Amino acid sequence: MVKRTLLTLDYKGAVAALLLGIALFVFGSKHSNYIFSEFFVLSMVLFLVLSAIATKIGMQYKKQSNLYEYKRSVKNVLSNGLAPLAMSILFYFSGSFLFIIGFSSVVAAISADKFSSEIGVLNGKPRLIFGMKKVKKGTSGGISLLGLGAGLAASIAITIFSAIYLYFILSTTDTLLFAFIFLTILISGFSGTIIDSIFGYFENKGIGTKHTTNFLASLIAGFVGILIFLALLLI
Repeated sequence: MVKRTLLTLDYKGAVAALLLGIALFVFGSKHSNYIFSEFFVLSMVLFLVLSAIATKIGMQYKKQSNLYEYKRSVKNVLSNGLAPLAMSILFYFSGSFLFIIGFSSVVAAISADKFSSEIGVLNGKPRLIFGMKKVKKGTSGGISLLGLGAGLAASIAITIFSAIYLYFILSTTDTLLFAFIFLTILISGFSGTIIDSIFGYFENKGIGTKHTTNFLASLIAGFVGILIFLALLLI
């Protein structure tokens, strides 16, 4: 039962996810004696678990409305996994903690977007992010209060995990730094939902696909996190 609940990937997607996990472990190992390797992998495992939960919520309603998508493919793995991988590679070659922040921001963003899209279709009246025109549930570029609230909840969940994990990794007593990390991941993670809807709007007009939307939105959210963290440090 647990396997059926958590494994939302098809066979090829599962293999791709495994290879991604190995890559994240390798790229997290250089500067941290494997501490960040564990952090990278556990963060993505948490995302996978949260994704499975979000997919299962309201399953019957989604099936009846033709909005249910259980099995995820290689494309889904790549669209959600390439941005975290990019941040891990940047960390590997630079050793900069900024890319740890970027990584956590990306994971918060993809989690927020997943919850927003999966739970947002259950209720509410979605409107296009530009123009606020009413659209059908599941329309790319559409937003709703329920979807935004679900995205915020997912961002909070990843933020709590990341901030606590990083707090113990850093072994710091600097509560202000801890607060900066918390705020950065939370804000940038939630921004991923908004950014994704913006790209989704253009996707509706034939520019890009849901996979390019997911990738670009999460990558931008990662750099948003880096910029926010730098700005907070300069205050």
